[in-house]
Formats: sequence, C-alpha cells, structure tokens
Amino acid sequence: MARASSKQLGSKAQFAGEFRVEKFTIINHTGTEVSLEESFVEMNIYESVNQNCVSADIIFLDTNDVVNLLPIVGNEFVQILISTPATTKTGSIDYTKHTFVIKEVTAAEDAGQGKGIAMTLVTQEMLTNSRVRVSQAYSGAYSEMVEKIFTAPNYLNSKKILNIEETSGSHNLVVPNMKPFKAIGMIAQRSLSDRTTPTYVFYETTKGYHFRSLESLYEQSEIGTYTAGIGDDNANNADAVGTNLYQIEKHTFISNSDMLVKTMTGMFSSKIIVHDIYNKSFKTQTFSYQDDFEKGFDTDALGGKQGNPIFPTKSILDDKENTVSDFSDAQVQVQSTSGSGNIFATGIYPNARTPYGKSNPEQDLITRRAKLGALQNGFTLNVTITGNTAIQAGDMMNVKIFKTGSKVGDMFDKRLSGRYMISKLRHYFSRRGDKKHRVIAELSKNSVGEAYPNNLPPSPKGTGGVKRLNA
Repeated sequence: MARASSKQLGSKAQFAGEFRVEKFTIINHTGTEVSLEESFVEMNIYESVNQNCVSADIIFLDTNDVVNLLPIVGNEFVQILISTPATTKTGSIDYTKHTFVIKEVTAAEDAGQGKGIAMTLVTQEMLTNSRVRVSQAYSGAYSEMVEKIFTAPNYLNSKKILNIEETSGSHNLVVPNMKPFKAIGMIAQRSLSDRTTPTYVFYETTKGYHFRSLESLYEQSEIGTYTAGIGDDNANNADAVGTNLYQIEKHTFISNSDMLVKTMTGMFSSKIIVHDIYNKSFKTQTFSYQDDFEKGFDTDALGGKQGNPIFPTKSILDDKENTVSDFSDAQVQVQSTSGSGNIFATGIYPNARTPYGKSNPEQDLITRRAKLGALQNGFTLNVTITGNTAIQAGDMMNVKIFKTGSKVGDMFDKRLSGRYMISKLRHYFSRRGDKKHRVIAELSKNSVGEAYPNNLPPSPKGTGGVKRLNA
C-alpha cells in the first residue's frame, strides 16, 4: 500500500496532526442526505488485527433536532471523508462509497443551544455477517474459499479491497451453517502460508480487508522511525511539520514480563493430545518456543535484522535442568479426530482433506496458539503519536526508546527499541482542545535486538519437612 510522504502530509498543513473533515453526511431511510461537517466535534475509529471489522464512534452538535426529524432509528448510512492537508486519496480515511452504518445512538446530552449526539458506527460487513449464514462445500486452496465467502452475493457480498496471501495446499471443506466471519475464522485456523506457518488473521482497516499470516506483516518495510519525545531524522523530514509526525508523545509498556501469564497461555511450551475416537488411540505433540524461534520468523529477523528471544531460553530453571521450553504441561489442549489421524476429518473415508493437505495439523494448532498469544503477551507497548491517516493496523514501525541514564553513543535501549507491529489502533479526531488528530496504538514484537544473558545461577535451597499436627 502506498504511503503519503511527510512532505505530502505537511506541505500545506499548519501543524502536525491538523485534519480536515471534508464530508460527514447521514443518509436516512427516505434517502434524505444531511451534511453535518460543521457540526462535527469528535470521532474515534478503531482497527485491530484481531477484529474482523472497523468500528467508530462519533460526536456531533445537533442544533436542528436532526435525530428526531430524520429520524435516526438505526441502519442509516454515514459518509465520512477525513484527511490531512495535502494527503493523497490513499492517505485519507474515505468512507464515502463504502459507508459506515449507524449501529445505535448512545447519548444525547444538552450542550448550550443544541444537543451533543454520540453514535456508534460499524461497517456494512458487520451487519451483513449478523444476517446471513454459510452452508456450502468448498474445494481448493483455503485462500480461495475466503475470497468466495467475502465476495459471494449470498454471503458477505463485499466490494472492498481484500488483500490476500495465498495459502498452500488444496483441501475439501464443508462449512456447516456458520456466520461468514466464523467460517473465515475456522479457515484461518487451518491455513498455512508458503513458509508453512499457521498464523493467518482476517481483519479490516480503513484501507480494506486483509487475510494474511503474521509473518507477511512482519516482513513489511517500516512506515517510519518514531522516537519517544522528539521527532526523528527520517530522510524526508525536511520541515518541522513532517518531523513532528514521527514523534511519540506518550508511551507505556503494558506487558513484557509476566512470566505466569506467558507460561499458562502456552507461549513458551505447550502440548496437544489428539484422540482418535475411531481407532481408539491418541498421540501427543509438543511446542517449544526455543525450537520455533530458531526458524527465524520473528519481527526482527523478517525485517533483515538480528532478533533474539524475549526470554533467556537456555537458562536452567530448576534442579532437573529444565529450560522455559521444557514445561509442555503448562498448557494442554485436547482435540478429537474421527480417523486417519486427521483432526480436521469429518468422516472415516475419504478424508475431508485431499492428499495435498498437510498431514500434521495438530502441530500447527499449538504453534498458532503460541504465536497469536505472543501478540498480547510478548513485548507490548502503548503509544500516542501525531495523527497520520495513512497508518493502519498491521503496519510495521521502528521505535526508539531512550535508555535511562544513557551515555554518549548509547542513547537508546536496545531491547525496548526496535521493530514493532501495530496490533491495534484508534484514530482520534477532535475539534476540542488543540484540535489535533492523534493515533493511540498498541504495538507488539516477539524479539529483541540485544540477547538476554542465559546464566541463571542455581536456586538457593532451603530446608523443610512435614510437621504432623495430630502426632
């Protein structure tokens, strides 16, 4: 996806974060269009790689009793076009053709000579998903099945851009009366990329839909280098407005060291037990964080840099010489199959999968759980940055965090800094206060630039015993 340069973003802007509401129109059930650009007060637009749809909430000042005169009862269309001065259409947030839909009016409060009206908006695919179901047999690549559900007139019937990463293998699949998003989620769980990684996600941004693996996101070029507290020295930041676009106003680490959560969610090690109810047998597969990391699919390695695990994987943790990847009982899954060792089979013969399918899906399931869990339980950073309408969930950015007590030549923390993926974000537009557009984003990464030491000394050993109280 093309990016607007800082010169494009800032050449006509008076300050970084300036925005224009070029269109804000409500179309009611009679086809009447009401333009409310001048009444716009505030808007939030939400994106996440873990959410199937973009959503929004908006506040406007109603001085003409629009809610009752239209009236607004739900499912009205809302056209929005917001841009930063001098951005291209790629950079603007444009919902004039693919409109938002009013989900509900959440508040109506007195505000001087009018009322402050708050509404919740969703995209049309969200409502369509709630109204239809998929009952159909498919054959071919999983990515082809997703495309068919996404575009089929009887299902999502979406005309938006779908950025799709082709999946490997050919398969047979029956979708049994499921909601479209649920069906695509089931397909994502089974899909493998050309790298044989099982990390597909299906999500929407303001630029379109995505069905792709996490690794394909990690290998993208960074949209820029963002520095805590100051603008950065990006090559095309020639003016102050452009420089300030790369400033991190606030940052907070919300998750990077909770060992208990990481252990219990199976991020470091886990196990899956597959029970074959036809052949009356079972088998076990385990996941090792250390072994998986060595494949080089982390946020740093896929960006051409040297990545290191986010935990000392070779430190001995107990007197049995176990490392963090040796405790597979920390998280156990149980899955049933109906024969042939294929947990996705729907019958004994023939298999639900063709011979072109991968024959070890149980390993994929525990790997997928661990890698998706790392989005929440790895290095997670909350940042507030100057608004840029070109930014979207799934983008990669380079972040620089100053090191406490740093010396000359050693300014930035090598572990906290680095390549991050935007796992979710909120575009915040407000005509209140300083009247700026800001992006509040949650960033995630699963590797660090500087390795942790792996020499944990043996645990001190105390003495104890059983004291019998009734002796």
